[in-house]
Amino acid sequence: MNFFILLYLLTFISCSSNQKSMNTTSHKGGYLSQEERLRSAALERYRQMRLNEKRPKYRHFKKSPPVRKTIMRKEAPILVNEKELAIEIEQNLSFYCMKNRKRSKLKGTNCDDFVENVHTSCTEKHENIADKRRLYCIKKALRKGP
Repeated sequence: MNFFILLYLLTFISCSSNQKSMNTTSHKGGYLSQEERLRSAALERYRQMRLNEKRPKYRHFKKSPPVRKTIMRKEAPILVNEKELAIEIEQNLSFYCMKNRKRSKLKGTNCDDFVENVHTSCTEKHENIADKRRLYCIKKALRKGP
Protein backbone atom coordinates (compact mmCIF):
# COMPACT_ATOMS: atom_id res chain seq x y z
CA MET A 1 0.00 0.00 0.00
CA ASN A 2 2.77 2.41 0.78
CA PHE A 3 4.20 1.65 -2.57
CA PHE A 4 1.01 2.75 -4.29
CA ILE A 5 0.87 5.96 -2.32
CA LEU A 6 4.43 6.81 -3.27
CA LEU A 7 3.76 6.01 -6.89
CA TYR A 8 0.58 8.06 -6.81
CA LEU A 9 2.36 11.05 -5.21
CA LEU A 10 5.25 10.80 -7.66
CA THR A 11 2.90 10.81 -10.62
CA PHE A 12 0.83 13.60 -9.19
CA ILE A 13 3.88 15.82 -8.50
CA SER A 14 5.48 15.17 -11.88
CA CYS A 15 2.28 15.99 -13.80
CA SER A 16 1.35 19.00 -11.73
CA SER A 17 4.62 20.89 -12.15
CA ASN A 18 4.51 24.01 -14.39
CA GLN A 19 7.13 23.50 -17.08
CA LYS A 20 7.79 26.05 -19.75
CA SER A 21 8.46 24.90 -23.25
CA MET A 22 11.90 25.59 -24.70
CA ASN A 23 10.48 27.10 -27.88
CA THR A 24 8.79 30.12 -26.32
CA THR A 25 9.83 32.73 -23.80
CA SER A 26 7.35 34.74 -21.82
CA HIS A 27 6.72 38.34 -22.62
CA LYS A 28 4.67 40.86 -20.66
CA GLY A 29 1.32 39.76 -21.96
CA GLY A 30 2.08 36.27 -23.22
CA TYR A 31 4.51 34.27 -25.33
CA LEU A 32 6.73 35.44 -28.19
CA SER A 33 6.67 33.87 -31.60
CA GLN A 34 9.83 32.70 -33.38
CA GLU A 35 9.99 35.90 -35.48
CA GLU A 36 9.59 38.16 -32.44
CA ARG A 37 12.33 36.30 -30.56
CA LEU A 38 14.71 36.70 -33.50
CA ARG A 39 13.90 40.39 -33.76
CA SER A 40 14.43 41.03 -30.04
CA ALA A 41 17.68 39.01 -30.12
CA ALA A 42 18.94 41.10 -33.02
CA LEU A 43 17.99 44.33 -31.28
CA GLU A 44 19.73 43.21 -28.10
CA ARG A 45 22.83 42.20 -30.06
CA TYR A 46 23.03 45.62 -31.78
CA ARG A 47 22.43 47.41 -28.47
CA GLN A 48 25.37 45.52 -26.96
CA MET A 49 27.50 46.40 -29.98
CA ARG A 50 26.70 50.10 -29.55
CA LEU A 51 27.56 49.95 -25.85
CA ASN A 52 30.87 48.21 -26.52
CA GLU A 53 31.84 50.55 -29.32
CA LYS A 54 34.28 53.24 -28.21
CA ARG A 55 33.55 56.61 -29.75
CA PRO A 56 35.92 59.59 -29.60
CA LYS A 57 34.88 62.52 -27.43
CA TYR A 58 35.19 64.93 -30.34
CA ARG A 59 34.87 64.70 -34.09
CA HIS A 60 37.84 65.02 -36.41
CA PHE A 61 37.26 67.41 -39.27
CA LYS A 62 39.24 67.42 -42.45
CA LYS A 63 41.41 70.51 -42.61
CA SER A 64 41.49 72.39 -45.87
CA PRO A 65 44.90 72.93 -47.39
CA PRO A 66 46.48 76.33 -46.69
CA VAL A 67 45.84 78.98 -49.29
CA ARG A 68 48.91 80.53 -50.82
CA LYS A 69 48.97 84.30 -50.89
CA THR A 70 49.17 85.74 -54.34
CA ILE A 71 52.02 88.10 -55.00
CA MET A 72 50.78 91.45 -56.19
CA ARG A 73 52.89 92.59 -59.06
CA LYS A 74 53.38 96.21 -59.85
CA GLU A 75 51.42 97.12 -62.93
CA ALA A 76 53.31 98.05 -66.02
CA PRO A 77 52.86 101.68 -67.10
CA ILE A 78 50.27 102.37 -69.77
CA LEU A 79 52.33 104.27 -72.32
CA VAL A 80 50.74 106.87 -74.60
CA ASN A 81 51.98 109.87 -76.54
CA GLU A 82 53.48 112.45 -74.14
CA LYS A 83 52.09 115.52 -75.91
CA GLU A 84 48.53 114.15 -76.04
CA LEU A 85 48.71 113.17 -72.38
CA ALA A 86 49.96 116.63 -71.34
CA ILE A 87 47.16 118.30 -73.31
CA GLU A 88 44.52 116.04 -71.76
CA ILE A 89 45.83 116.69 -68.24
CA GLU A 90 45.80 120.47 -68.76
CA GLN A 91 42.26 120.29 -70.17
CA ASN A 92 41.05 118.31 -67.14
CA LEU A 93 42.66 120.75 -64.69
CA SER A 94 41.27 123.86 -66.39
CA PHE A 95 37.83 122.30 -66.87
CA TYR A 96 37.69 121.46 -63.15
CA CYS A 97 38.33 125.09 -62.23
CA MET A 98 35.72 126.33 -64.72
CA LYS A 99 33.13 123.85 -63.50
CA ASN A 100 33.60 124.70 -59.82
CA ARG A 101 34.24 128.47 -60.12
CA LYS A 102 31.15 129.34 -58.07
CA ARG A 103 32.01 127.10 -55.12
CA SER A 104 33.13 129.14 -52.14
CA LYS A 105 36.07 126.81 -51.40
CA LEU A 106 37.56 127.15 -54.89
CA LYS A 107 37.19 130.84 -55.80
CA GLY A 108 40.13 132.60 -57.42
CA THR A 109 43.59 131.28 -56.69
CA ASN A 110 42.36 128.53 -54.36
CA CYS A 111 41.28 126.42 -57.35
CA ASP A 112 44.61 126.93 -59.12
CA ASP A 113 46.53 125.98 -55.99
CA PHE A 114 44.41 122.88 -55.39
CA VAL A 115 44.78 121.75 -59.02
CA GLU A 116 48.53 122.31 -58.91
CA ASN A 117 48.84 120.26 -55.69
CA VAL A 118 46.89 117.40 -57.27
CA HIS A 119 49.07 117.55 -60.37
CA THR A 120 52.34 117.44 -58.42
CA SER A 121 51.23 114.64 -56.09
CA CYS A 122 50.14 112.44 -59.01
CA THR A 123 53.34 113.23 -60.91
CA GLU A 124 55.37 112.08 -57.89
CA LYS A 125 53.41 108.82 -57.69
CA HIS A 126 53.73 108.06 -61.40
CA GLU A 127 57.12 109.32 -62.49
CA ASN A 128 57.00 108.20 -66.11
CA ILE A 129 55.89 111.16 -68.24
CA ALA A 130 54.01 109.07 -70.80
CA ASP A 131 52.14 106.97 -68.17
CA LYS A 132 48.36 107.14 -68.52
CA ARG A 133 47.95 106.13 -64.87
CA ARG A 134 48.99 109.66 -63.96
CA LEU A 135 45.90 110.95 -65.79
CA TYR A 136 43.69 108.46 -63.93
CA CYS A 137 45.19 109.61 -60.63
CA ILE A 138 44.46 113.28 -61.42
CA LYS A 139 40.86 112.54 -62.45
CA LYS A 140 40.27 110.54 -59.27
CA ALA A 141 41.70 113.29 -57.04
CA LEU A 142 39.61 115.95 -58.79
CA ARG A 143 36.45 113.90 -58.30
CA LYS A 144 37.11 113.74 -54.56
CA GLY A 145 37.58 117.51 -54.41
CA PRO A 146 39.23 119.59 -51.68
